Amino acid sequence: MSVWQSHTSEDGRVYYYNSETAESSWEKPDELLTPLERALAKSRWKEYTAEGGSKYWYHEDTQESVWEIPDEIKKIIEANNPEIKDTEEPEATKTSAGPTYDTSTAIRGDAFKYTSQSQLAQAKIPKYDSEEAATQAFKGMLRERQIDGESHTWASAMKLLIRDPRYWAVTMPLDRKRAFDEWSDEIRRERAEKRRQAREEQLQAMTLALTEYPSIKYYTRWRTVKDSIMTENPIFRDVDDPKLCHYAFNVYRKRLRNSYESNLAREREVAMAKLETLLGTMGLSASSSQWLDTLGELRSMPKFSDDPRLSTMARADVLATYESFIRNDERRQNDQVQKLKKLQRRKERKVREAFVGLLQELHSKGLIKARTKWMDTRPIFEKDQRYIDICGQPGSTPLELFWDLVEEERRKLKLQREQVIDVLTAKKFAIDDGTKFEEFAKFVQTTMATTHSISEENLETIFEDIKAAEAKKREEDRYADERRIIRAQNDLRALFKELDNPPIGIDDKWEDVRPRVINSEEYTRVPTEELRREAFDRYIRRLQERERDVRERRRKLPASIPPPAGSIPSGLPGGLPSSLPNVLPSSLPAPPHGSVTATPHGSLPPPPMGIPGRYPIPRGYPPPPPPPYYRGGYDPHQPFLKY
Repeated sequence: MSVWQSHTSEDGRVYYYNSETAESSWEKPDELLTPLERALAKSRWKEYTAEGGSKYWYHEDTQESVWEIPDEIKKIIEANNPEIKDTEEPEATKTSAGPTYDTSTAIRGDAFKYTSQSQLAQAKIPKYDSEEAATQAFKGMLRERQIDGESHTWASAMKLLIRDPRYWAVTMPLDRKRAFDEWSDEIRRERAEKRRQAREEQLQAMTLALTEYPSIKYYTRWRTVKDSIMTENPIFRDVDDPKLCHYAFNVYRKRLRNSYESNLAREREVAMAKLETLLGTMGLSASSSQWLDTLGELRSMPKFSDDPRLSTMARADVLATYESFIRNDERRQNDQVQKLKKLQRRKERKVREAFVGLLQELHSKGLIKARTKWMDTRPIFEKDQRYIDICGQPGSTPLELFWDLVEEERRKLKLQREQVIDVLTAKKFAIDDGTKFEEFAKFVQTTMATTHSISEENLETIFEDIKAAEAKKREEDRYADERRIIRAQNDLRALFKELDNPPIGIDDKWEDVRPRVINSEEYTRVPTEELRREAFDRYIRRLQERERDVRERRRKLPASIPPPAGSIPSGLPGGLPSSLPNVLPSSLPAPPHGSVTATPHGSLPPPPMGIPGRYPIPRGYPPPPPPPYYRGGYDPHQPFLKY
């Protein structure tokens, strides 16, 4: 007898125990291996189980993996089980999958017998119209045999089902395994749903039972009533999970809390509405009422103190009601003010519309035109009630409305004037001082297609504007010509001044000077001979004025000035003599200490700019002239100006 014995663990797994060495092993010892198991152990093909429970084969040398039983394994099985060769396989086993053989079970020592399948061959395997129908039949077999994924693995289920003809209805092994997994998931979901429904029923029963305990309030703790409920109530006593009892109690207590809070909120709303009605009878105002004064008045009122709902209100609720009442009162006052403002704006708008209508009446009568002035028009309507009503009213003033109408007329007049000017320019119709309005109006009426839109008054105004514009343009052109002639005459006079071989004298005549300048540009720029002679005469007059000024200055000078005593006599021929008498003192007194010696201008170099006091400044040395100043800033090209 072998010292190794097989045993089954609590989870259904088989293990082996050595009675001599007290050794246990999950693997089947070599002493217990059958010839088939030893042959399979020597093969390089090994069987493994995937995550989903599917079996596959792996070759250790070539690293090839397949789902079907390799031919080498089939040959080993046939060689060690001769009776399989003589057994006729059922029709379903002729597929590529073949009969499933659990080699891992064989290696572990489970007695897997390859018995004759003549009974399966003789039994008729049912045929189905579709794979879905075959799968449903397979699941029906699992339900009938009470096989699921929780109590059976695919390997153990396969041993129980392999002789059932419905097992072979699903031809592919992977489809059988997939159907088994789907069935197991369905069973799990069904059982989970049943457990959930049972739990809900228990919760409903327990919460209903808790309603029989009036002592349980929304603030009651579970530990306070746990012992009494668990011992007295059979519903709680029959529940296996104590956590479920605690959960049911919390659900019931939450329901009580929600009911209490909803009742409390409802009572609070009723009390606040009643208090707001009471505040409305007190004549409160948002601008003058104070909270503390109102609170004291409320407490002294019997309607407040005798009412249990009002007297028991929290002070915060009373304050909230008071603030809500004041806000509503402010809103009512604001709505009333806005309503009055709206009515006032409507009244002002009607007054403005009435005055605008008055202006339109005057415009239709021809009293308001594009050139009409306010001071000329106001006396016409100053006693009209429509004008009196708008005076002092906010918004647009009567003057602004008047100017709006006048500006609109001016805009129309400007557009019409531009149209007329375009026509005059296109037809080359000139207007001068001798042009008559009748001639202008006749030309415009026969030329323009939109004459009917220009009134007679506007047409006359346009004529006067164009005539004034032409006159102004002629005046500007005349002024420009005069300035151009004056500049040309000044240039010609400057040319006279530059003549120096010989220079022009006061006795020269224009006929003598004219040939000397006739070819110059300055001469040709003066348009007429008369203007050239005028420029020459002005130049001669200027020379004469200068001569008179020189004679006048000479006349005012004294005849002779006697020299001072000891000075050099004047009038000596040949300049100063070689020797003069020593009339000057032999030596001059030394200047005082620190004083500046008088020296002629230019004997010392000028001091550097910006460094005063570096050199002594000689007496009489002129300071630099101040820079010129003018409105635009310093300009070096302008003459010096005094401060």
